[in-house]
Amino acid sequence: MITTVLAVARTKSFSAASFLIPCAQSSVSRRVEAVESELNVRIFTRPSESPDRSVRLTPAGERVVPILERIVDCYRDLYSAAGEASSGLTPLRLGILRNMLPPMVFSIIKAASYEANPNLSLELYFNTMEQLFTDMNSRRLDAAMFSCLSLDDEEFRMPGALHLRLLGRVPVSIGVSERSPLAARGMVRMEDLKDETFLLQSGKMDRIPGIQFTGADEFKQRCESKYGFTPRIKLITEHMLEIRYQLAKNGQGVFPSFTPPAWRSMPGLAYLPVAPEDVHYMEYYLVFQSNDNEKEIRRFGDFLSHALE
Repeated sequence: MITTVLAVARTKSFSAASFLIPCAQSSVSRRVEAVESELNVRIFTRPSESPDRSVRLTPAGERVVPILERIVDCYRDLYSAAGEASSGLTPLRLGILRNMLPPMVFSIIKAASYEANPNLSLELYFNTMEQLFTDMNSRRLDAAMFSCLSLDDEEFRMPGALHLRLLGRVPVSIGVSERSPLAARGMVRMEDLKDETFLLQSGKMDRIPGIQFTGADEFKQRCESKYGFTPRIKLITEHMLEIRYQLAKNGQGVFPSFTPPAWRSMPGLAYLPVAPEDVHYMEYYLVFQSNDNEKEIRRFGDFLSHALE
């Protein structure tokens, strides 16, 4: 139940946590309520209490969650020490930039990773880039994966004794309903979408010197400067970002997608490539430490690079 609480704290969403674990959303709610009852505190606000349906830590939750994280770390170290020799499994604690990919994609990654290397036990954690770098330096994570529009090698300074690997580049595609007339085109120019509503994430993006992340403001500026139109945008809170796939399936908008083809798993959606003269790319990176698991981490990086091709 503690790991369920931590999953909600990291994703800031009961539904996203249910994809991550995976289990039914109702089970996530019951587990959280059981922990809150046991501790006699409220750890989270509820979606019904916020206009944007967000889930946030209460003041008590701000104090409780770091302690729960330390408890889980201790148990993880205990069971790793006791079980690794007999199981032959190598644990890999992988941090993921929040909202980098749809929640259901990570189930695909874990399953495909197991097929490629059954001796690797993959544990996923989601957070901001700043926190991922902090967790890497404190050795709570073995590696972290993130995506960005560009990375300047001269301006970006790698924190600590970490290694950076470019996994690959994925061109933008546009997610639309399979019932949309656009779906029959097979390819679109950005100007073809000037009358569409773009479903984009609200909120501030990560700010790391030398790394350009993608956000609603950046998308608007690109459309105005490069494609010559001001896009209509519907902002969706990051805590409920997965709802944009349902909206797009129902013909209520479109969205730019950088999800690699091998990881697309949403029925009812068509992913249209953008014309070569309009296309831009998302770069995927892996950051990792030099430790006893470095060989397995590099092998996992090979698996990710192959999936991005």
